[in-house]
Amino acid sequence: MKISWHEIINTLCGTYVEQLVKGLDKAEGLTCEIREIIHCYLLELDYEYHGKADFEARVEKFAKEHGITNVGELFDGELKPVAEYLLGGEWTDLLRRYMRIESESPYTIGYIRRSIRCPLVEVHVRRNLKSVMDSFVILRATGFSSSQILRCGRTPEESQELSDRLNIFPWLASMIDAGDRECIDYVKDAMTSENNSHYLTLAHFRTIAKSSNMELLETEGKLLLAARLQEGLRQAIVETMDEGRPESFIYLLGVIRDNHLQRFAAVKRGLAVTTGLGEIEAPERITDKFVERVFRYVTEPEEARKAVMSNDAMEVYLGLWAIAFYHVENIVEPVKSLIASAPAYRVEAAMLLLQCTQFPSLTRKLVSSALHTRWNESGIIAGVMPLYLDDQEFRIEWYGNPKEYPVPPFENFFRSVEEAKRDFDIFTGIIASMKSAKESFDPYVFPWLCVELSRGKVATKICKLALLINTPEYMERALAYIDMMEAYDRAGFMKYMLINPTTRTQIEFAVNAMCDRGTEARVVACDIVAALSKEGKLTTDDYLSMENHLRLKASGMRIAVIDILGALPDKEAAASAGRLLSDKSAERRLAGLDIIKNWCDKGERKSLVGSLLPAVEAISRPSSKEKILIDSILASSGGDEESYHEGNGFGLYDPDGELRLEVEATDDSMVGKALIFEDKDRAGTLMRKIISLIEENADYEFLDLYGETKRLGNCVRINPHGFVLQSLAKPDMWKEFYEQEIGSPVEMLRLQFSTINASSCDKLFFPVLQRILGSAFHLDAMKEIWQNPYYELACEVRQCLYNEFGHDESTWRISADMMSEIALHVPADELVHKYKRGNLLWESERNYAIYQIWPVRIFYEQLQYIWNQCPEDLFVKSFQSRYEIYRKIGYKKEFHLLMPMEYVKLWRLGLMSDHDFWHEMIGRESSPTMVDRLTSYLPSAQKRYAAKKDRLLLSPEECTLINTAVDRILEIELKRGDTPTVVSELAKKINVITGIDYLIKILVGLGKDKPANSPYSMGDSKRGMFYRMLHVSCPIEEDTPSQLKKMAEEAGISDERLVEAAMFSPRWLELVEQAVGWKGLTSAAYYFLAHTGDYLDDNVKSHISRYTSVAPEDFADGAFDTVWFHEIYRQLGKKRFETVYDAAKYIAEGNRHTRARKLSDAVLGILKAKEVMQEITDKRNKDLVVAYGLIPLGRNRIKDLRQRYAFLNKFLKESKQFGAQRQASESRAVGLALDNLARTAGFGDSTRLTWSMEADLVKEAAEYLSPQMIDDVTAYISIGEDMPELVLESKGKRLQSIPSRLKKDRYIENMRNIHKQLKEQHIRGRSLLEKAMVESSGFTGEEIAKLSENPVIWRLFSRLVLVKGDNVFGFPGDDGRSLVSARGEAVELSGEDMVRIAHPYDFFTAGVWSEYQAALFDRQWRQPFKQVFRELYVSTEEEKQKSVSMRYSGNQIMPARAFGILKKRQWIVDYENGLQKVCFHGDVTAVMYAMADWFSPSDLEAPTLEYVAFHDRRSFKDKKIADVLPVVFSEIMRDVDIAVSVAHAGGVDPETSHSTIEMRRVIVEHAMPMFGVTNVEVAGNFAKVSGKLGNYNIHLGSGVIHKEGGTHIAVLPVHSQSRGRIFLPFLDEDPKTAEIISKILLFAEDDKIKDPAILSQIR
Repeated sequence: MKISWHEIINTLCGTYVEQLVKGLDKAEGLTCEIREIIHCYLLELDYEYHGKADFEARVEKFAKEHGITNVGELFDGELKPVAEYLLGGEWTDLLRRYMRIESESPYTIGYIRRSIRCPLVEVHVRRNLKSVMDSFVILRATGFSSSQILRCGRTPEESQELSDRLNIFPWLASMIDAGDRECIDYVKDAMTSENNSHYLTLAHFRTIAKSSNMELLETEGKLLLAARLQEGLRQAIVETMDEGRPESFIYLLGVIRDNHLQRFAAVKRGLAVTTGLGEIEAPERITDKFVERVFRYVTEPEEARKAVMSNDAMEVYLGLWAIAFYHVENIVEPVKSLIASAPAYRVEAAMLLLQCTQFPSLTRKLVSSALHTRWNESGIIAGVMPLYLDDQEFRIEWYGNPKEYPVPPFENFFRSVEEAKRDFDIFTGIIASMKSAKESFDPYVFPWLCVELSRGKVATKICKLALLINTPEYMERALAYIDMMEAYDRAGFMKYMLINPTTRTQIEFAVNAMCDRGTEARVVACDIVAALSKEGKLTTDDYLSMENHLRLKASGMRIAVIDILGALPDKEAAASAGRLLSDKSAERRLAGLDIIKNWCDKGERKSLVGSLLPAVEAISRPSSKEKILIDSILASSGGDEESYHEGNGFGLYDPDGELRLEVEATDDSMVGKALIFEDKDRAGTLMRKIISLIEENADYEFLDLYGETKRLGNCVRINPHGFVLQSLAKPDMWKEFYEQEIGSPVEMLRLQFSTINASSCDKLFFPVLQRILGSAFHLDAMKEIWQNPYYELACEVRQCLYNEFGHDESTWRISADMMSEIALHVPADELVHKYKRGNLLWESERNYAIYQIWPVRIFYEQLQYIWNQCPEDLFVKSFQSRYEIYRKIGYKKEFHLLMPMEYVKLWRLGLMSDHDFWHEMIGRESSPTMVDRLTSYLPSAQKRYAAKKDRLLLSPEECTLINTAVDRILEIELKRGDTPTVVSELAKKINVITGIDYLIKILVGLGKDKPANSPYSMGDSKRGMFYRMLHVSCPIEEDTPSQLKKMAEEAGISDERLVEAAMFSPRWLELVEQAVGWKGLTSAAYYFLAHTGDYLDDNVKSHISRYTSVAPEDFADGAFDTVWFHEIYRQLGKKRFETVYDAAKYIAEGNRHTRARKLSDAVLGILKAKEVMQEITDKRNKDLVVAYGLIPLGRNRIKDLRQRYAFLNKFLKESKQFGAQRQASESRAVGLALDNLARTAGFGDSTRLTWSMEADLVKEAAEYLSPQMIDDVTAYISIGEDMPELVLESKGKRLQSIPSRLKKDRYIENMRNIHKQLKEQHIRGRSLLEKAMVESSGFTGEEIAKLSENPVIWRLFSRLVLVKGDNVFGFPGDDGRSLVSARGEAVELSGEDMVRIAHPYDFFTAGVWSEYQAALFDRQWRQPFKQVFRELYVSTEEEKQKSVSMRYSGNQIMPARAFGILKKRQWIVDYENGLQKVCFHGDVTAVMYAMADWFSPSDLEAPTLEYVAFHDRRSFKDKKIADVLPVVFSEIMRDVDIAVSVAHAGGVDPETSHSTIEMRRVIVEHAMPMFGVTNVEVAGNFAKVSGKLGNYNIHLGSGVIHKEGGTHIAVLPVHSQSRGRIFLPFLDEDPKTAEIISKILLFAEDDKIKDPAILSQIR
């Protein structure tokens, strides 16, 4: 019996537990009930048991039946024998003591756990009893003494292995509670020892909280105060202080209050969780006042009771929480009192608290009282809704099965039916009283909380009540409310309420619901009605109603109705079809035709079809869709057209025929012998040698894939995700080991086979494995060395060597022999078994095939991918054996062993006929996958990364072979009606459909149907299928615009329809543009894709970036490029633009199509500024806000511009009255409007517009830049080189935050708003100034002079070097009207002079670089971004004549990290070319080539960078580097260099910029003496710390810490706002530098570290 997946636990405890299991039946003095409870526990203790013994549920049931209510007394009476049998007398006493502790501890669990207590059994047992019992039983089973338990072992080695595998916490809490001195001293020593003789863990803190030992609490309080930079320690204490007795929490809360520790993030978060405010709100809500309230309420119960009657909702909530803090049942009377007469806000606060209690039986009564008493107060009912018949107790899901998840018992909720009926009437009354479908309460109790009350949610309660009452009357009454619900809810309740409809009302409801507006509800209703029809419970009126439904286009409903009507008896079916055929509605006629066509396709009811042919032929002026069906019916009934179906192999193959391949027989005895070493101990010897090599090199250090230092004794692989030779550390050593000790692939295969055990889960296969493998089959290989600590690492090495060297022709032949043996000698019933696999956390039951389980899987995997690299005879043998297994299993799709291209190769070899190939491709269960994969290899298919190599393998003959099957699928599918055909699943998987002919047929079949906004969103409907086919269609090289034009005209397809198709399937765009003669159509298509698409794939983004400099992602929010728009509009003209606009609605997401119209109307001047302003004021329409900035300016441009700028800012200011979400969305809209306004006015970007317009803000800010006295506090905004700061001082000291009494002061509020605006301007300014430098944007002298009036921007701008012309350099003068050189010489600037921010290339060419570097040092100025010290990349003479740069060729990079870095620098992914950056200012597109999957990048592989190529932006032709602007070249190469440095896969640490590390080195060298630290030295890129517990290396670039010897130590950094100021010799915004300094200081005194997380890693 296994207790754990840790073998050491099984070894220690196995004997004791086995004795418990064996002795249970013979144990004396146990009742049957007690014996069964113990049996259930022992079952669940078994790690390999996958059943459901329900130990906790049985204990709870027993306690209820025997009157045991207090969990603290659970094992005192009748259940005591359970504990005594499992633990013995002494340990039973400890368990009973712990249960008493548990009764005084919080019982809530999970994300919404709160510090709420209750001793009742029902709230404790099912939450943690099993884990508590496991802890005591396992500790008891070890036989350890108290001191050994405390050390988690008898030896240091055992302690190290068991330290995180034994849960000693409940035992330790009991021992301390009993006053055990050894345990108390142990925990105290862990907290106080200078040398960390015992390491602290979270269990220690939980123990203290549980035991409430005052001696330990006082020590813990002192430790909390001493935490300093150890944020992890502070977090560990605060997160556990509420997990035990009230006294523990109160004591530590007092420490927090008295020492103002709530300023730390960990404390805020912990208190927010404890009280139920939520972590998100913690930073803002956990104030001094809050902590004072909480402390007062939990220490003075009378104050808590008073708070319940407060006028402040927060106080009401906290008062109730404080009462529940001691005993949750004590809130019952106060809440009842509130419900009876208190104002609504108090009752609402009570409802919020009840949602945290996790106590359904308690909340049920209170919620019922609130419902009965306050039913007419919507806010209270909104709080009641989540609690009344909540989903935890009574859940209805539309995908649920009423038989598997039945309605819970009525008695769980009500004492009488009258109670339930009363509630039913109340809820119906609530709906009747609601004035709208939804009422919002924002805020609700707390300012940050919003709650809604909707008719739909009330309707769910009505229907749940009806299900509980369960009478036809109430079911029918409830059905009237289903329509108010959301679609998912409607579907779920219909499934439950109509599970067995008996009345006419119920049946009629189901029939009518077939055309419900929600897809899910329609599906449920159709299933119900189909079942009723089969049972003969429907009437003629029901069928007539269904015929009436067919006027609608809902696909699923139409298919269901057509199937139902088509299955009626001949007379009724003929009558129904006749009525439909003669109907005026084309949709109904199509349904009638579809019914008849289905009969024709199946060869059924021929006489009935003949009788209806006159009605079919009588249809006058049929639509294109009708004509297709009519032609098919007439041809089929007249014998002119062969009907293709599975019965005749779709005319391509014999459905009864089978591909019979003779499997080559092998010598039965040879397979097993080939797998066995001649020396039976050889496998063990080799594994021991691998272990010895690991031991010998255990201290070898290496850098892994992510740049972290590893020790070979802990980790053998550089790449943790790779299993090949190069994944290993010291690959040459392992290669030499293979060559000297193993020597051949066959020997490697034998080692692999001999050291992998079959899983006990697969025991059903053991007999056949023993029969085939004989003595080679084993269950306990390497048992004698399993326990070696390096064994698992040795297995990793073995796997890497096997993957590298264990595959060649010799191993493939052995594997083919093995598969042949199985194919020949294992009968079908032994090839597949159904059973469960998994563990207690996860398990699944399904069918498993013999080739999927170890060790057979080894041989299957050997053969899986060799088809294109092995000799032909071996391929054939491999194919024959695997195909025979597949055939024996019955061609089941889940057991398809062969790759699609293997069938192609077999056909190529002449061993498979065309007919057999088509049978496999379209006639098997696995055929959809075959069609998918094979068509993805066709030349015109959209590229798939995984298929790139295989694409070239198909010859023209093979393409023809595949396309013949595709053509047959399309021939059948293109003639379909609403009902899917037998090939619809295959058609869905076709990846490419080529040629104009198919395009025309698809469009004809669609008729006038319009597409949805996604080709994959319409299921199996005809419209969905046809638009899916349209989406994958594309032209072939031979297709010409004239052919397309001619064929479209012959089919009656208009130019507009072709444009619509091309919009939906962009690969047709260029051909359609030429065919219809609409110049600019392609550009317009991508314009609308940019504006209307929600998700743009990287290929579309790539095309969009060729037309505009606006980031593709910004269009989704409403950004606009007026230049691109005018170019399109001019090319297309108004009428054609409107046509493209209309076509774009079918690819648009949400309301984006309407918004695109508003934007275009704005830029065309159709929208008038005054009218738009009025509508924005009235309706606050965000789309109009965005469009407002695009309306052309009036004659007085400056005045109009200022008016609009002021209006937008006024709109933004007004948004503060709304909730946080709305504020954010309106702020985004204003930001886009300002961008648009800036472009309209010619500013280029909103920041420069803002700088120009914000003269008023500067004037307003001036008042706040000088100190003002408010009460006794001095307040002002400080503008320095860094971010503007809000400064508050009192009595000569800087305040950390605004005093509570001043937060609502108008002056302070205004100052905070100004401060926020100045900060935003600072952030935007830095970014835009850097962009201006990179793009060589010009500034006029007048513009610079205006900038000097803005203190924030000027602080940034004045530190930059400007250049006028080519050789006049200088910093802006103080007045903004001159340039001051590095030497201090001034040159005057006139208003018309143009200057720009100098780039390093300018310094380089002018020879003044060093002057300005020195000038910055002399002035001790910090620039807003790297300018003077920016890296410069100059093209070489050799590079200039080429269009590619090879300077980074050969560097291995990690794709995910590289893409993450470059994405922030405006690089995007293109399908054809990979990563690219479009530079509009230089008309260049740069492409970085590497064999990487940039679309779903991961760092599992490290591809090699090949080169960086440069192309013309518009034509994409190669561009010589000599023709690329030097600044553009430098910036592109800088991006690549950064990506290579940070994302390098060769072990380079991140942030290794020389300048960064050099700066930090100087800081460390100067700072350490100031802190009195003498045990730190700087060596290279590391700070080396000599601590008392160990020596550490801290990387000055990344901040990564390693203990000497290679172990990485993860440290939770203290957030800057809580860390305090780390002194640095000059200002440095880089938080990484401050973090590194704090880590050095922390580890310099490692003997004082108490953070359990850090200590566990040092250990």
